[in-house]
Amino acid sequence: MWKNYPRTKKENEKLSQFLQQSESELKIVMGEPDEILHDNNGSKFFVYIKKKYNITCERKFEIDKNKMIVGFTSKGCF
Repeated sequence: MWKNYPRTKKENEKLSQFLQQSESELKIVMGEPDEILHDNNGSKFFVYIKKKYNITCERKFEIDKNKMIVGFTSKGCF
């Protein structure tokens, strides 16, 4: 539903540039994550949280065992 909106498309294009990049490259650009989560499969998730106009923007990057970014989600970001 939201993928057709220009701002969401722009956000997805921006974040997709990190796919198949290293964890260290993500930290260089985005800084240290606000939160680091782990799942049972050995993946970890870097979570970045920002507030703008009283709206919380959460970007979450999935990092595999080889420290490579394999996925992302974005909520409330524009």
